[in-house]
Amino acid sequence: MRIELEGVTKIYNRGESNEVIALQRVDLAIASGEMVCLRGASGSGKTTLLSIIGCIFPPSSGRAELGGKKVSRLPDHFLCRFRREKIGFIFQDFNIIGDLSVIENVSLPLFPAGVSGKDRTERAAALLSSYHLMERAYFKVDSISGGELQRVAICRALINNPPVIIADEPTAHLDSGLATSFMDSIAQLKKQGKTIVIASHDPRVFERVEIDRVMDVVDGRVLPEVDQQSGFRDVVNERSVVLGD
Repeated sequence: MRIELEGVTKIYNRGESNEVIALQRVDLAIASGEMVCLRGASGSGKTTLLSIIGCIFPPSSGRAELGGKKVSRLPDHFLCRFRREKIGFIFQDFNIIGDLSVIENVSLPLFPAGVSGKDRTERAAALLSSYHLMERAYFKVDSISGGELQRVAICRALINNPPVIIADEPTAHLDSGLATSFMDSIAQLKKQGKTIVIASHDPRVFERVEIDRVMDVVDGRVLPEVDQQSGFRDVVNERSVVLGD
């Protein structure tokens, strides 16, 4: 699924004393099937950018399109449905519910879609099997290993078979082995044709050969992207990110 932003600005608390301009007139295009990394320090605006791409909230101004559908002005109930069907989220701390079993966590996004209990279980079990987790299906998630936990998070993101996967600092608290394992799994999703957007300042992410493009987010702006082969910023190529002044 293609992602396209044009002139996107996001302002929190507009007109108030604590007003914050999180994004400033960002133009961005991500082709279907690409895996890109948004690289930036804490507070740079990359999480806000992910949130707009992921239809969590609309921009203050500008246009956001996913798969040719203009989502920047969709009513909340349509936006929620679109997000549930088209976007899979992997969070920094995974946001797994400790009191639920592995299979309950994975099937959770199917509840709002009105999927029957039988179908929820079957779909979750199929994913868990593909990630070698079925033997842990009825364990509480607080009793499984860190590597198993990250695979549970991936399964939950995939339960609706979304075309877009969004991950926010997914390796921040992982050791080198788990980080490599996680990125190996994400690379497999790219091979399946998923469009993947990762926000990270971790070289274990942005130095992976599977990353098609790295874009630096600084003070709410996206700088011209880094050419992964040469290491130089690409300011001429038609794929470059163009910013307003």
